[in-house]
This record gives sequence, structure tokens and C-alpha cells, in this order.
Amino acid sequence: MSAKEIFEKLGYVIREDDNQDLVYIKTFQNKPDYFLVFYKNTKDFEKYKNKTNISLCINIEELQAINKQIEELGWNNETHKS
Repeated sequence: MSAKEIFEKLGYVIREDDNQDLVYIKTFQNKPDYFLVFYKNTKDFEKYKNKTNISLCINIEELQAINKQIEELGWNNETHKS
């Protein structure tokens, strides 16, 4: 199963996928509520609510999807650059 399929199973859809960012969103009452963003240039990711600076917990299922996405992006085979 691909990362996209795992995220979709968790209620996320891809909002953006370009050279800089990969953005998944999860909606609540037809409004974007949670954002999970992979920053391709820095090889970082974050989860936040409604574009706020509030840090959110990641559950085990999301972690599994994140790990799969990192594998598909090839980040686990490269040195992290801050």
C-alpha cells in the first residue's frame, strides 16, 4: 500500500505536490482542519491545525503513513540537512 493510500484511509487527501512541498489535508465539516506538510527542500515535516502554529500529536497510524511517505521520497537514504 502506498503512502497516499494509507493517508486516504486515514481521511487525508493530497492538496499540493510540487518541487517544494507535499501537503495532505484532512477536512472536518467540509473545511480543511488538519494539515500534514512534507517540506522537500529541508526534508522536514509537520502536522498542524488550520494553519496555526499549534503543534499536534501524531498517532501511530499517521506515523506509519509518514514513514512510508519518507521512504517513497527517498529521505531515509539521505543525510538530513538542516
